[in-house]
Amino acid sequence: MPSSRVAAAEDALLALLQADGTLSVLDGPPQLFAPQDPKDEHVWIAEEMEETQDVHTTGNVPTRQEDFEIKVVAFVVKTGDDYKATRDRGIVLVAAIENVIRTNFTMSGSIFFGDVVGIRRYSAAWDKRRGVMHEVAVRVRAYI
Repeated sequence: MPSSRVAAAEDALLALLQADGTLSVLDGPPQLFAPQDPKDEHVWIAEEMEETQDVHTTGNVPTRQEDFEIKVVAFVVKTGDDYKATRDRGIVLVAAIENVIRTNFTMSGSIFFGDVVGIRRYSAAWDKRRGVMHEVAVRVRAYI
């Protein structure tokens, strides 16, 4: 029996995001300082995660409930200094991510139940470009 369902939940969520077809989904963060220019927008599952486990006993059978939060990142970069256009495109990506999660809250019928519980936005400007990053927090519950 696995000690955690986090990796399986991340894999299920990644597959759902990739199947959506409207998002440019990466399996991990992009290499922003690679020799080639990064695409204008990316979505990926962040590498950071926190989880808790609680043990419950029904009769003689102990079960564990695992709660954890997965972050999905939507990153948009545009040439120029138009914060509103960059922010608005990020909001469109976040809405697509939310739709995928809310319409598949059991993550394709597995034992996971997930929902969006928060969104955080960061922005930066550099070298005639502007970037906006949204972190979408997805709370997941699994039973082990």
